[in-house]
Amino acid sequence: MKMPPQPCTDPTLRAENAELRARLEVAEETLRAIRAGEVDALVVEGDAGPQLFTLQGVDAEQSRVRGEMLAQVSDAVIAVDTEERVTYLNAAAEQQYRVRAGDVIGCMLTEIFTHRWRNPQDKAAMRTALSECGAWRGELIHRRPDGSELPVESSATTLRDPDGAITGYVAFIRDITEREQARKVIRARTAELETLLDTLPGFVWISHDAQCRLIVGNRMANQFVGVEAGANVSQSMAITGEAPYLRQFKEDGTQYRVDELPLQRAVATGLPVRDAVLDFHFRDGRRAQVLGDAAPLFDDHGCVRGGLAVFVDITERKQAEAERQQSERNHRALAAASSEIAYRMSADWSTMLPLDG
Repeated sequence: MKMPPQPCTDPTLRAENAELRARLEVAEETLRAIRAGEVDALVVEGDAGPQLFTLQGVDAEQSRVRGEMLAQVSDAVIAVDTEERVTYLNAAAEQQYRVRAGDVIGCMLTEIFTHRWRNPQDKAAMRTALSECGAWRGELIHRRPDGSELPVESSATTLRDPDGAITGYVAFIRDITEREQARKVIRARTAELETLLDTLPGFVWISHDAQCRLIVGNRMANQFVGVEAGANVSQSMAITGEAPYLRQFKEDGTQYRVDELPLQRAVATGLPVRDAVLDFHFRDGRRAQVLGDAAPLFDDHGCVRGGLAVFVDITERKQAEAERQQSERNHRALAAASSEIAYRMSADWSTMLPLDG
């Protein structure tokens, strides 16, 4: 039974470390010679016996160029064999993981870092991708020996010998700490914005699509039109096959076409719409009126990427205004009627008075 390799930092393995360091010096000298194109072939001892690898002509030059390129790239590059023993790492990897190549070549990869997956299924997905496609890309967390954690984006590729047998894996690993910090800031700001929108004393509709196919509302807006909080109004309409309200009318009593609605018009024209009044006729018989503005939202290139509409419910105000106007009309009618009655009474009384002389 083959025993698992022991960590290279175990004090009991100092002798083995010395031997490995000696081998490493030979390997580094060989690597230097390969890069310089000074050798034509290598004999490598393996479990299956000695193997001959030729490095003649163009192959040697290509190997040298590839080695120099890997040494210069800004991303960490680490190669391992099939048992996850480190066979190569570049200068960026040394800096990123705070190790020296001479100390970790031949050691297990866990001497450099351990993994922490963002989702439990990611590890299985990586193995499946490497097995079926020979390549995988994803994000995960690396924990260095000092306990510090590093969010990374890794691109791993399977290495094969000329016969197609898997000999190991190479990974290009990018530190995405700044990206992760930016994500946290965005998530925090998004949460703050959602809280702000939900506490506004009005209705807010936002379209994240230049064709207004995706429209979401804050809590009050969704309650107003009769969909669940956080729901996509357009999607809800597509599922039910009808809007929760029957029709929308303008202030003059004519019905809005879809392309005339304030939010849709702002997105289509790229211009704001001010003081728009919408009269909602709901299927349950209710009626409500709202007043507000709509404006387009632009991306970094100045193109419309969506729109924002903010409305307030003016139903009670309109009702109060209508009642006031009706009251004024009633008062004017009553005053006119009173004046007519007074006039007639005065005329009647005048005929009953005695004439002078």
